[in-house]
Amino acid sequence: MDRYVMGAAEARENFSVFLDNAESRPSFINRRRSTFIVMPDSFFELLVPKKIKIIIEHDEEAEKNTDKYDGAYFAYGDVFDDIIGWGNTKEEAVASFKDNLIEFCTAFYENFSVYAAAPNRKAQIPYVIKIVNHIGRGGELSDIISSR
Repeated sequence: MDRYVMGAAEARENFSVFLDNAESRPSFINRRRSTFIVMPDSFFELLVPKKIKIIIEHDEEAEKNTDKYDGAYFAYGDVFDDIIGWGNTKEEAVASFKDNLIEFCTAFYENFSVYAAAPNRKAQIPYVIKIVNHIGRGGELSDIISSR
């Protein structure tokens, strides 16, 4: 397997060739005691499920007492169950969830080592990378989210 792993110095000397090869198959760089995987985002997209599922629920009590609650509907993600969006309609709840999810993923990415070390956040890492990459390329969150 060592022949597939390139040392950091060799990868740096031949960086263009290294990236060209990584475009057609994952490539590996060994630096100190860590091995890094380099691959195009299209390969990464295959590793993470296509859609993040949003669950929308209706709070009948909130509908009766709108002055006490933020809305009659709330939305949360199957992987991001502690990110919640509220609204008076399903659409408002989903829009609120999306805004909160983008805010969360931005904070996660900017403080990656802290969030990634938390046991309850490890399963979210691939989804955060997917969302940050997708938004960073100009994509809409609606492209990778589905509601049930």
